[in-house]
Amino acid sequence: MPGNSTLLSPPFGPFNPVHEHVVRHASSLSTLRFAFLFLTPCAVMYFQALLLVSPGARKNRGKRAALGVLGLAVMLNAWTSYRFTTPSFNAFNNAITIIFLHLAVKFIEFGLLSDRVHDPYMALGRSRHVAAFDLSINSRLVSLGSVGLDTLAGPPNAALPKHPHVERHLRHKRRKRHPRPTTRSGSVIRHLRHAAVHYIVLDTMLALLALVGPDTLGVAQGTPNVLDKFVAQTRVTALPGLLDWVIPAGGVRFVTHVCVPLAIWQGLSCGYHSLAAACVGSGLWEVQAWDVDLFDSPWRADSIIDLWGKRWHQMFRHQFIILSVTTTRLLGIKIGTHTLFLLTFVFSGLLHAFGELSMDPVPEPWKLGLFFVLAGLGCAIEVTFKRVTGHRVKGLLGRIWTWTFMYCAGSLATNAWLDGGIAGCTLLPAGGVGSYIAPLVLSKLCLVERIQV
Repeated sequence: MPGNSTLLSPPFGPFNPVHEHVVRHASSLSTLRFAFLFLTPCAVMYFQALLLVSPGARKNRGKRAALGVLGLAVMLNAWTSYRFTTPSFNAFNNAITIIFLHLAVKFIEFGLLSDRVHDPYMALGRSRHVAAFDLSINSRLVSLGSVGLDTLAGPPNAALPKHPHVERHLRHKRRKRHPRPTTRSGSVIRHLRHAAVHYIVLDTMLALLALVGPDTLGVAQGTPNVLDKFVAQTRVTALPGLLDWVIPAGGVRFVTHVCVPLAIWQGLSCGYHSLAAACVGSGLWEVQAWDVDLFDSPWRADSIIDLWGKRWHQMFRHQFIILSVTTTRLLGIKIGTHTLFLLTFVFSGLLHAFGELSMDPVPEPWKLGLFFVLAGLGCAIEVTFKRVTGHRVKGLLGRIWTWTFMYCAGSLATNAWLDGGIAGCTLLPAGGVGSYIAPLVLSKLCLVERIQV
């Protein structure tokens, strides 16, 4: 309701006026407006980063701070002025807001840092301009070590050796048999291959969704309890004509839940490998600078800490760490492992919840926030377990614990997203390869039938 801004009023409590203002007054976002208004803050950040990688970074701190204020102002104006008004593009409103919140922290950090950020690749001939662009997009600080308040990202940035620090991969038997290519052409081919696979998987998933749930999961305007309705109205038969096994309702629900993080994994990985192929192929970036994948076999995780700390994407990790450290200093709290985990996931929950401020309809933000807080609690439980028993969570029992916990807690987020119509949004162009694969899957692997209830 208009003006409903009490502390607990849905969906955003005291921030409801902000949400209502943007939804009511923002103009429809076109491709041209997106390119001009939303890439402008990125240009400002580039110039801010250019000053930050320069030898005189300590002296130009005032200029960097001014650019940070400019970037925040331009970004805020763009965000409040334009949004995707078509429900089928609502997911992109979420993506833009999350990116802007992420950039906001970077603008502030780049303006406050006193010392230069040392790029070890500049010693090998990388230009200052490429180093600045890399700093702008290198959210995980790959090869940059510990920057600012983030003391957990590796060796101190200023103390990095002249030659780049190569990030370590998690050890996999397959990598020993098939090492990463070291040539530029081989690296580009690897990234393009990964990008193609992730695109095909995601496009097929979206095409299947359009065929099996057009009036339930595929409704972009959002539907309350949509997963319950989909499961109640759908019968899935595996290997029709051969096995004819009717999958129980619980199995259909489980697979649908799993598809949500799977789609996130495919989409982000596709974008990352596409960007990596372009950067390495340009000849301006070294092969090893993009050698660390965004995800590292999430299904291999045998603890919640292993999943979130190593195998899931780490794009926002740096910002969460510095926000957590800043919070403990402001409150005078002694920072410890439990505190760091909980605060990190609290900020993660806030990022994803407030990332929905320009959305309409709005997936329930409190469910997203609670999911990430529970994930942080799970990590804290594992730290306590190790201190009490002397053994960390791992192995088969660790996998059972991890995925049971993540499925139960994750249902909060997946239900919120599905009820909010995210699965019905347009994420990829129509007519892709998935539209040809999906009918084959439905005819050969599983038969999906509508049940009258």
